[in-house]
Amino acid sequence: MTSRDIKINFIIETVANYYSMVTDDLMIKTRRTEYIKPRYISIYFSKKITQTSYENLATYYPVYTVTSCHAKIRHAYNSIQGRIDIYKSFQNEMDEVSKYIKDQWKKRSDEIKKDAEIKRMEQEESDMDKEVFTFQLNDFYKN
Repeated sequence: MTSRDIKINFIIETVANYYSMVTDDLMIKTRRTEYIKPRYISIYFSKKITQTSYENLATYYPVYTVTSCHAKIRHAYNSIQGRIDIYKSFQNEMDEVSKYIKDQWKKRSDEIKKDAEIKRMEQEESDMDKEVFTFQLNDFYKN
């Protein structure tokens, strides 16, 4: 799994969370607005942030058929871009979603750094315990 895969999956999950949905809801084959809008927004941000091709992006959305998947992904992206250009309120909503994605990414990055620091400290502690034990063992055999 590449960093691009992680980012796209993260964006899909984060947009779903923003709209109080689960990731699977974005993959439901339906024309209902409450599902299409978040799906299109996740496609928009996935394309905008990762710069991946429409064809590659389509692989993350199994709701689309193979024969026309990249065209539907392009349509989703262009639909969102068009709404941003026309509607100020939608642009504000997209700014909020963008900020939410950035905040969640920073939070996740901070958690990963914290976990790595904890593991490093635990490893150092373990190494110190081994050194103390080796020292005590050597001291025992000297006497």
